[in-house]
Amino acid sequence: MTTFGVHTGLQNTTIAELRDLWTRIEDLGFDWISIWDHFYSADFNGYECHEAVACHAALACHTSRVRVGSLVYCAGYRHPAVLANAISTIDHLSGGRADLGLGAGWAFNEYGAYGIPFPSAGERLDLLEESIQAACCATRSRTSRGSSAPSRRPGASRSPGSRSCRSGWGAAGRSGR
Repeated sequence: MTTFGVHTGLQNTTIAELRDLWTRIEDLGFDWISIWDHFYSADFNGYECHEAVACHAALACHTSRVRVGSLVYCAGYRHPAVLANAISTIDHLSGGRADLGLGAGWAFNEYGAYGIPFPSAGERLDLLEESIQAACCATRSRTSRGSSAPSRRPGASRSPGSRSCRSGWGAAGRSGR
């Protein structure tokens, strides 16, 4: 089944404007609305950008029918167990309409501005794979377990569990592994 949706940026806007936009998108009959996980504007010339997880929760609470997600959360910015817990909570807030998208990350200036190391494309893709495994585990069971390799995700318990969270992934990088 084909579905149609609208991706809404979080930069250079107000929460009131976002709410009006989300209402209009849902009223027009679209099937999903997404936000993004960036710290700056799309062209990197502006610094006014709302935080993604908070806006994902606001989107979930403000709408009643559309699926709600992010295109995409950056594995390098977000600890997978903490993000899975947040998405599980958003899934409950939305009545089971949350979607999770993960990406490897590419905006090196955002990493640097927040003091987050910017590893090679191959390392970012490895981190993405680890984050996908952790998120899938955490949204389907009560405990995520770390792998035998050094990891950002030791065993972590999350309380809410997911009602119907769907997960997907994407990758971004300029060079091969």
